[in-house]
Amino acid sequence: MLSDYQNVRNDNDGSKGESSMSGGRKEEVKFRTEMIQGRLRINQGPFSTYKPAYRDNTSVIYSLFSSSFTYQDCNDILYEKMNLVFSRSNLSSSYSHTEIVNISSGSVIVDFILHFLTPVDIYESTPNDIAEIIKAGMDKSLFVVAKSSVRISPIESSTVITTPTPGVCVPTTIEECINATDWSVTTFPNILGHTSPQEIRDARSRYQELFFNSCGKDFWCTVFNPNCVDSRSVPPCREYCKVVYRSCAYESLDPNALLNCDTLPDSSDPNVCTQDPYEPGKCITNTDPKCQYYGFDQISFPNFAAMRNKLQAAEIMQIVEGVYQSTKCYKYSMLFGCAAFMPKCSGTGEISRHAIPPCKSLCNAYKTRCSIFMDIFWYPWPSQLYCDILPDSANTSICIGYKEAHEIPELEECPAGEDRCDNETCIPLSWKCDGYSDCQDGSDEAAIQTTLPLRKCVDCQDDMFRCSFGSLCIESSQRCNGIEDCSTATDEKECVKLEDGRHGLLTIYNPQVKGWTPVCSSNWETEQSNRVCKQLGYTNSLSQDTVSMTSQKYFQLLDVPKNGTNSKYISSQLTSVNTCSSGRVIKITCGHAICGIRPAFVHPALRVVGGDIADPNAWPWHVSFFGGTDEKYFCGGTIIDEMWILTAGHCIGGRKTPKDLLLRAGQPRRDTYSKYEQELHPVELILHENYAAATVDNDIALVKLDKPIIFNDHVRPACLPTSDEKLRTGTRCTVYGWGKQGDLALDYERQIREVNLEVTDWTHCDEAIENAKLHTFVPYKLTEHMFCAGGGVGHDSCAGDSGGPFLCPTDATKSKWYIGGIVSWGVACALDHVPGIYTNVPGYLDWIRNKTGLDHL
Repeated sequence: MLSDYQNVRNDNDGSKGESSMSGGRKEEVKFRTEMIQGRLRINQGPFSTYKPAYRDNTSVIYSLFSSSFTYQDCNDILYEKMNLVFSRSNLSSSYSHTEIVNISSGSVIVDFILHFLTPVDIYESTPNDIAEIIKAGMDKSLFVVAKSSVRISPIESSTVITTPTPGVCVPTTIEECINATDWSVTTFPNILGHTSPQEIRDARSRYQELFFNSCGKDFWCTVFNPNCVDSRSVPPCREYCKVVYRSCAYESLDPNALLNCDTLPDSSDPNVCTQDPYEPGKCITNTDPKCQYYGFDQISFPNFAAMRNKLQAAEIMQIVEGVYQSTKCYKYSMLFGCAAFMPKCSGTGEISRHAIPPCKSLCNAYKTRCSIFMDIFWYPWPSQLYCDILPDSANTSICIGYKEAHEIPELEECPAGEDRCDNETCIPLSWKCDGYSDCQDGSDEAAIQTTLPLRKCVDCQDDMFRCSFGSLCIESSQRCNGIEDCSTATDEKECVKLEDGRHGLLTIYNPQVKGWTPVCSSNWETEQSNRVCKQLGYTNSLSQDTVSMTSQKYFQLLDVPKNGTNSKYISSQLTSVNTCSSGRVIKITCGHAICGIRPAFVHPALRVVGGDIADPNAWPWHVSFFGGTDEKYFCGGTIIDEMWILTAGHCIGGRKTPKDLLLRAGQPRRDTYSKYEQELHPVELILHENYAAATVDNDIALVKLDKPIIFNDHVRPACLPTSDEKLRTGTRCTVYGWGKQGDLALDYERQIREVNLEVTDWTHCDEAIENAKLHTFVPYKLTEHMFCAGGGVGHDSCAGDSGGPFLCPTDATKSKWYIGGIVSWGVACALDHVPGIYTNVPGYLDWIRNKTGLDHL
């Protein structure tokens, strides 16, 4: 293939040359040309289905196809395009661009012309060699090409480009520098000593990052194609060089090794050296409507993150907007983004080209609330944007955003159908009298609801206990006695606890004192410790001990259970006494938690997109992720152990530190009180080492906590699948979360919703995604690490459900649940007949166990 292709002659007479191909066989140059036409057929990927709009080169769909197929940048997901295909071959120095001539059906057939900066020698073998370059370059990309369809036909031409004479002004030769500088002519040698266009093209190929990186591209044009004045090259000024080196980050090279700034002149005379075009500031007309909204008609560069042009600023503005749309982290996000990255020109006095900065308070307000999400989006806070050095003034000619940053939050009126809770939160009226406390002051479950419509909750006297989700009141003495007096057995729930969750001092709820009472060690055996651990949801007791303790009340073990009691409750064997003969009480350490059970679950859901409202007790392993100082929700996760949370890799993204990241368990309804809520603080974020941000492959991560979760009936771990578990087509499982109800929804749901979905056929899913009507350009594609589920009308997971589990029951009774998958990505939300995509958890069991060190999972 043409990676071995060599242009053996650089002269211009079209004479014979030798090719290194075919074992060194000599070939005759047939002609030289700057254009080579070709044809290929795309049979897989997001653009493999022909659309009539491809006939209209002004349509959005055509534009998406064309810009993706011929894209000339080299950032992230755009690596597979024609530009990179040729940049990796020996034609990289002469290749210019690809022109699409026609798009026709049959999957999708593309006729195109390859354009070259200088004529290419055409040998008999050249068409085949170029075809091999394209086949190899397109392999396993978004544009999967039918290899037998690639046809190449060089267009015969007699065009000749002569090598300019040194010291003579000639047109700029590097395409990226045309119209990028204030001059259009250059001369040889350039600042690096290159004496011909071919040398420059070869060097540009070696150092392409200098031109693909928009930061400093103007400077490198000054180096490679310097201004020609009086038939000589004008170098960049020394300070201009140093500013670029300070401002721009280069990944694969050290610019000092290419050009030492100290060797350059320093002068205010433009004939001696070229000044920095962005010093003291360069005003340009703003075409971004987001910043025009704030009156930024003229914007200045460099901006306050030391970005030197509009292309860089537009990229980070997309991140700012994406973060805001996903998290609503700060209401003035776009104002900050415009002020920092597309700053308004001051237009005053001697500093007419200077920019007005964001106020320090606005910058800090945004940074503390939103920078964590920039990390997750793989765009960390700009290293040269320092909030604390910015001015802070209410004078908008000095800085922008002071008023907004100091805005006092107002307590807004509750929307229709909602009522105030705990003096600050609004809750739907349907949450009142439902047996689940959403208000810390208990007002939502009070006996009489005074707001319209008037309702009466279950009214129990002060000395009685209310059975949850029912109208029954029982005597307080009937609670925690080993007898299920409530139909839902809630009177026998939350009756036993250990001091530190699964180990520590054992206490039992005592209705006589309306508090917790220790258990006397007299006659206590391992059998009773095992019963306590099982009642708490653990496999067994690992150990038991006794400690000296004095109390006003104790529980004493009976020889036999009390009549009429259920022996699974330890209370059935206990009686309340005033003294303990041994003077010592029981401490227990339990084993591993029993996974996948839902002890507090009461009844099926009432009725994620198109899903049903979940019972507040339904999913005790649900974990919600919050970020920033305002604790904005953005992802879900699943408890798999007292110290570990399983989530999607893209929920961690580029975040390296757990700072400003908060998790919550036991909170089924967003932004309201729950007496079962536990705040979880991570100490380590473990992203899968092969996670690919561009394709979301290996979309899995683990979060390690700083201290163990305390398990109870409302906070439990889910099971991992067994090693032989297979998610076969047709397997019916459940997805839940706070995700949005659709693409147009303004915010996440406030209560968990659930939907039942079936695992779908992988091949049909692949076809459905590629042929989706609304699927114009999605950089992701299915891999062996993913599976599909759903696709029914109006049923799907959506934004905000990410990281949550695809939960499957272990048997028909649905008494135990395991994590079959993790919500990963999809094409829109609930798009008809297009399944959602999930990380295949059974394929990562060894990875999970290796990272957690827990073999029992």
